[in-house]
Amino acid sequence: MPQYNYVALDARGQEATGLLEAASTNEAIGQLRQAGFFPTSVYEEAKSSPNGKVSRRAAKMARITRPRARTSIVLFQGKKVKPKVLMIFTRQLATLIDSGLPLLRSLNVLAKQERDAVLKRTIDKLADGVQGGNTFSDALS
Repeated sequence: MPQYNYVALDARGQEATGLLEAASTNEAIGQLRQAGFFPTSVYEEAKSSPNGKVSRRAAKMARITRPRARTSIVLFQGKKVKPKVLMIFTRQLATLIDSGLPLLRSLNVLAKQERDAVLKRTIDKLADGVQGGNTFSDALS
């Protein structure tokens, strides 16, 4: 069974890395989610040839798919938000929606509470788009 390297965030937002066995990338992601992680990168470990050397193609693919250190995520107008802040916002939005609060009301509540100015402006723009009749996915794009 193939082995997959992963980079994921735990419940506290701390980065965790490791190796796990799974039949596919999707199965590896599922295992990580069941364990309470938020996967940010999952890639198959390079296979060795019978003489113990890693093939050139496998090594090249590992370099290409290897996760890069991300210190922030680019949002509207080239502004950046840290992944941990975005993850917390996403989790809070999901919780509000799961509790039965409408999407627009949830966005307005989170915008009022948000401390990060860039994310606050982004949430306000999302809320304006949804209020204007756009779908949430259209407002995100």
